[in-house]
Amino acid sequence: VTHFFHQKECDKAIWDLARILKVSRSSLGLYASLKGWFCGCIDLYNHNGDLVLNGRELDNLHGMPITSTIHKQHTNMASHDAQFILVIEKEGVYTRLAEDKFFLLEACILVTGKGFPDMAPRQWVRQMAATLQLPVYGLADCNPYGIAVLHSYQYQQSF
Repeated sequence: VTHFFHQKECDKAIWDLARILKVSRSSLGLYASLKGWFCGCIDLYNHNGDLVLNGRELDNLHGMPITSTIHKQHTNMASHDAQFILVIEKEGVYTRLAEDKFFLLEACILVTGKGFPDMAPRQWVRQMAATLQLPVYGLADCNPYGIAVLHSYQYQQSF
Protein backbone atom coordinates (compact mmCIF):
# COMPACT_ATOMS: atom_id res chain seq x y z
CA VAL A 1 0.00 0.00 0.00
CA THR A 2 1.39 3.37 -1.00
CA HIS A 3 0.90 6.05 1.63
CA PHE A 4 2.81 8.81 -0.17
CA PHE A 5 2.56 10.08 -3.72
CA HIS A 6 6.24 11.07 -3.88
CA GLN A 7 9.43 10.02 -2.11
CA LYS A 8 9.92 13.65 -1.00
CA GLU A 9 6.76 13.42 1.13
CA CYS A 10 8.02 10.29 2.88
CA ASP A 11 11.48 11.82 3.43
CA LYS A 12 9.96 14.97 4.90
CA ALA A 13 7.77 12.95 7.28
CA ILE A 14 10.80 10.97 8.49
CA TRP A 15 12.90 14.13 9.01
CA ASP A 16 9.99 15.81 10.82
CA LEU A 17 9.60 12.81 13.13
CA ALA A 18 13.33 12.81 13.89
CA ARG A 19 13.19 16.54 14.73
CA ILE A 20 10.11 16.11 16.94
CA LEU A 21 11.75 13.24 18.84
CA LYS A 22 15.11 15.10 18.88
CA VAL A 23 16.99 12.08 17.52
CA SER A 24 19.03 11.41 14.40
CA ARG A 25 17.30 9.89 11.41
CA SER A 26 19.42 6.75 11.65
CA SER A 27 18.37 6.20 15.28
CA LEU A 28 14.77 5.76 14.09
CA GLY A 29 15.84 2.39 12.66
CA LEU A 30 14.37 3.07 9.23
CA TYR A 31 16.52 1.70 6.44
CA ALA A 32 15.96 1.60 2.71
CA SER A 33 16.72 -1.45 0.63
CA LEU A 34 19.99 -1.64 -1.28
CA LYS A 35 19.97 1.29 -3.63
CA GLY A 36 23.41 1.85 -5.01
CA TRP A 37 26.63 0.45 -6.43
CA PHE A 38 30.18 1.62 -6.91
CA CYS A 39 33.40 0.40 -8.52
CA GLY A 40 36.60 1.76 -9.95
CA CYS A 41 39.90 3.14 -8.74
CA ILE A 42 39.32 2.75 -5.01
CA ASP A 43 40.62 0.44 -2.29
CA LEU A 44 38.84 -0.15 1.02
CA TYR A 45 40.55 -1.37 4.18
CA ASN A 46 39.18 -2.81 7.43
CA HIS A 47 40.06 -1.77 10.99
CA ASN A 48 43.24 -3.91 10.88
CA GLY A 49 44.49 -2.25 7.70
CA ASP A 50 43.78 -5.31 5.55
CA LEU A 51 42.61 -4.71 1.99
CA VAL A 52 38.98 -5.84 1.75
CA LEU A 53 38.06 -4.38 -1.64
CA ASN A 54 39.96 -3.56 -4.77
CA GLY A 55 37.34 -1.65 -6.74
CA ARG A 56 39.04 -2.48 -10.04
CA GLU A 57 38.36 -6.21 -9.62
CA LEU A 58 34.63 -6.79 -9.96
CA ASP A 59 33.16 -9.88 -8.33
CA ASN A 60 29.95 -9.23 -10.23
CA LEU A 61 28.74 -6.87 -12.93
CA HIS A 62 27.71 -4.19 -10.47
CA GLY A 63 30.77 -3.84 -8.27
CA MET A 64 30.27 -3.22 -4.56
CA PRO A 65 26.85 -2.50 -3.04
CA ILE A 66 26.36 0.74 -1.14
CA THR A 67 24.64 -0.04 2.14
CA SER A 68 23.66 2.21 5.02
CA THR A 69 26.59 0.85 7.05
CA ILE A 70 29.36 0.83 4.43
CA HIS A 71 31.08 3.85 5.97
CA LYS A 72 31.25 2.02 9.32
CA GLN A 73 32.51 -1.29 7.88
CA HIS A 74 35.54 0.19 6.12
CA THR A 75 37.61 2.62 8.11
CA ASN A 76 40.09 3.59 5.42
CA MET A 77 39.86 4.20 1.72
CA ALA A 78 42.55 5.06 -0.77
CA SER A 79 42.90 5.78 -4.45
CA HIS A 80 46.27 6.20 -6.02
CA ASP A 81 45.07 7.18 -9.46
CA ALA A 82 41.40 8.26 -9.47
CA GLN A 83 40.91 11.72 -10.93
CA PHE A 84 37.19 12.10 -10.20
CA ILE A 85 33.99 10.44 -9.01
CA LEU A 86 31.33 9.93 -11.68
CA VAL A 87 27.76 9.78 -10.34
CA ILE A 88 25.49 8.08 -12.87
CA GLU A 89 21.70 8.42 -12.78
CA LYS A 90 20.76 5.28 -14.74
CA GLU A 91 21.71 1.84 -13.46
CA GLY A 92 21.86 0.53 -17.03
CA VAL A 93 24.45 3.13 -18.02
CA TYR A 94 26.42 2.42 -14.84
CA THR A 95 26.36 -1.34 -15.56
CA ARG A 96 27.59 -0.83 -19.11
CA LEU A 97 30.46 1.42 -17.98
CA ALA A 98 31.37 -1.04 -15.20
CA GLU A 99 31.30 -4.02 -17.61
CA ASP A 100 33.55 -2.13 -20.00
CA LYS A 101 35.83 -1.14 -17.10
CA PHE A 102 35.57 2.52 -18.06
CA PHE A 103 37.40 3.34 -14.81
CA LEU A 104 40.59 1.84 -16.29
CA LEU A 105 40.35 4.08 -19.37
CA GLU A 106 39.52 7.20 -17.38
CA ALA A 107 40.85 6.76 -13.84
CA CYS A 108 37.71 7.31 -11.80
CA ILE A 109 35.20 5.86 -9.36
CA LEU A 110 31.76 5.02 -10.78
CA VAL A 111 28.68 5.37 -8.55
CA THR A 112 24.97 4.92 -9.11
CA GLY A 113 22.04 5.44 -6.80
CA LYS A 114 19.83 3.60 -9.33
CA GLY A 115 17.75 6.65 -10.12
CA PHE A 116 16.83 8.98 -7.29
CA PRO A 117 19.30 8.06 -4.51
CA ASP A 118 18.48 7.36 -0.91
CA MET A 119 20.73 8.48 1.94
CA ALA A 120 23.43 5.79 1.63
CA PRO A 121 24.68 6.64 -1.89
CA ARG A 122 24.59 10.39 -1.15
CA GLN A 123 26.52 9.91 2.07
CA TRP A 124 29.03 7.55 0.41
CA VAL A 125 29.72 10.00 -2.42
CA ARG A 126 30.27 12.82 0.06
CA GLN A 127 32.58 10.68 2.17
CA MET A 128 34.64 9.54 -0.83
CA ALA A 129 34.90 13.08 -2.21
CA ALA A 130 36.00 14.48 1.15
CA THR A 131 38.41 11.67 2.04
CA LEU A 132 39.99 11.29 -1.38
CA GLN A 133 39.79 15.01 -2.26
CA LEU A 134 38.18 14.28 -5.64
CA PRO A 135 35.72 16.30 -7.69
CA VAL A 136 32.30 14.79 -8.33
CA TYR A 137 30.80 14.87 -11.83
CA GLY A 138 27.37 13.69 -12.93
CA LEU A 139 26.00 11.78 -15.90
CA ALA A 140 22.21 12.02 -16.16
CA ASP A 141 19.37 12.56 -18.58
CA CYS A 142 19.04 16.16 -19.67
CA ASN A 143 15.57 16.62 -18.22
CA PRO A 144 14.22 17.99 -14.93
CA TYR A 145 14.30 14.54 -13.28
CA GLY A 146 17.95 13.93 -14.23
CA ILE A 147 18.94 17.35 -12.93
CA ALA A 148 17.00 16.69 -9.70
CA VAL A 149 18.88 13.41 -9.21
CA LEU A 150 22.26 15.12 -9.51
CA HIS A 151 21.05 18.04 -7.41
CA SER A 152 20.17 15.63 -4.59
CA TYR A 153 23.80 14.52 -4.28
CA GLN A 154 24.94 18.10 -3.85
CA TYR A 155 22.26 19.67 -1.66
CA GLN A 156 20.17 17.16 0.27
CA GLN A 157 21.10 16.26 3.81
CA SER A 158 22.86 12.92 4.12
CA PHE A 159 23.48 12.26 7.79
